[in-house]
Amino acid sequence: NTAILAEIVQATIDELADFILIPGDLVNGSSYSTELESQLNTWLNAMAPLYDAGIGVYPCRGNHDAGSKAAWDSVFSGTYALPGNGPSGEENVTFSFIHGNVFIVGLDQYVNRCRVNQTWLDAQFDLNTEPHIFVFGHEPAFKVLHSDCLDDCPSERNAFWNSIAAEGGRIYFAGHDHFYDHARLDDGDGDPNDDLHQYIVGTG
Repeated sequence: NTAILAEIVQATIDELADFILIPGDLVNGSSYSTELESQLNTWLNAMAPLYDAGIGVYPCRGNHDAGSKAAWDSVFSGTYALPGNGPSGEENVTFSFIHGNVFIVGLDQYVNRCRVNQTWLDAQFDLNTEPHIFVFGHEPAFKVLHSDCLDDCPSERNAFWNSIAAEGGRIYFAGHDHFYDHARLDDGDGDPNDDLHQYIVGTG
């Protein structure tokens, strides 16, 4: 939807954003690598004003984008490449970076379906010294509409969720459901200030 995407791009510029996180489903998708690559290039062209304005653009793959990692890597290369510090096999789709005093982690959930690379994430958290933490991926940790999400693997989901909380993170951004939803997950300690929030921002 290039018309709506253009509005999102302009709004991001108007807000003087430093960067934007895109939690997947950039395009409609295809199982044919050449078709997926064409769609992703159309998306990239629509986002060009952000790149031209020096605003960081950080997408992760959604299920619509996951038909071919080779197509993804072909499009998101050169000046459009994502941080290259992801785990083996997840380079350019799982990554972390620091902006100011914020530590940001983008997680692919399609190299290993409904799971994140927890070993890599724990190591990233061990190295982090920044006070603010943003974690994002495509699938919600807790179901809202789509039944296929990280809670298909509850023990792994719980380890993931608890690791963010233990690091002092308070936000997990997701997509998958094509609407906006905000949930505060009560950790049961009686203090809502340390609860972790799930934001579904599937509006792209």
